[in-house]
Amino acid sequence: MADQERLSASTAFAARVVSSTDEIPAVRRVWVAPERAFVYRAGQVAELVLAGETERRLFAIASAPHEAREVMLLIRTVGSEVPMNPDALDAGRAVELHGPLGPGFPLEDAVGRDLLLVAVGTAAAPLRSALVEALTRRGDFGRVAFVHGVRHLGEVCFAAEHDAWRRQGVDVRVVLSRPADADAWRGPVGWVQEHLADLVTPATTAFVVGMPAMEAATEARLLELGVARGAIHNNFG
Repeated sequence: MADQERLSASTAFAARVVSSTDEIPAVRRVWVAPERAFVYRAGQVAELVLAGETERRLFAIASAPHEAREVMLLIRTVGSEVPMNPDALDAGRAVELHGPLGPGFPLEDAVGRDLLLVAVGTAAAPLRSALVEALTRRGDFGRVAFVHGVRHLGEVCFAAEHDAWRRQGVDVRVVLSRPADADAWRGPVGWVQEHLADLVTPATTAFVVGMPAMEAATEARLLELGVARGAIHNNFG
């Protein structure tokens, strides 16, 4: 089904903003509470409509399906194609959700296998959904790795959760493409697909999210490393 057909067929849910905090500069972590149950799969996306507007803005869902009935979105307030007024995201504001949309991630296909999650920038949002969901059944998966590529340290989303994920056996890695002098960075530098070789096994299932060029380059690298084409997934393709 074409994207436009999927969007026009989505279900509308009246909702309110529960909380809105800065995740990284120009990006808000926003929790939205629909007035009725909003059931979704890890990795699916939703559209947000602000009160008094008709513009639909598409966001990947960052919360996991088992979390509280609120839905978490990462919303860029500066630099997006459709500017978002941060004041419209204050707690108590009325909004509307449309969705869920897209296939999401096939977590069931990864049961008994190693799980590799690769993202750049705010595309980490749908991978957080998949990772947090997978951690509710950690024993179903082998090695779990989360690789997040950003330009510099100030752009790392969900950094406050990394230690908790590591305690649950997740190999969390950050790759910087343009580290600033102030970062004093000693970790991996470059593109995320350049830092996957030691994370791939014959039993790897990979979830990859980013710009089309990044997804294509990462898929090509994973294929070179021996991951089966059918074991590489994005969330809205």
